[in-house]
Amino acid sequence: FRRVLFRSVAATLLAWVGIYHVFDATQGFCAYVLRCYRVATLTLLIYGVMLWGVGLLGGYQLAYRGLASSGPMQHPAAFWIAAAIAVAITAALFTALLLAVSRRWQPRSPA
Repeated sequence: FRRVLFRSVAATLLAWVGIYHVFDATQGFCAYVLRCYRVATLTLLIYGVMLWGVGLLGGYQLAYRGLASSGPMQHPAAFWIAAAIAVAITAALFTALLLAVSRRWQPRSPA
């Protein structure tokens, strides 16, 4: 019985980890390209709010307190769900920011 339960929990976590990594790759790429455009402070602020605020605090809320009418999940997947949502929003914000910055960018002429 314990093996079946372990496999079930592991399968659930692996699914959320996979989703997380797709968005993590996107935001990581965008963050590094944004640094090439010298956009670092805004990315730091977005990281702070999304990963610590939505990811960590959201995971705590889902795991131990619940949301609205649903009770606490009391499952490690709660933290991965919140982290995946946070990193997905971060990836979307970084992608939009990268598109805006790259459209406005003018290369410097050599002096």
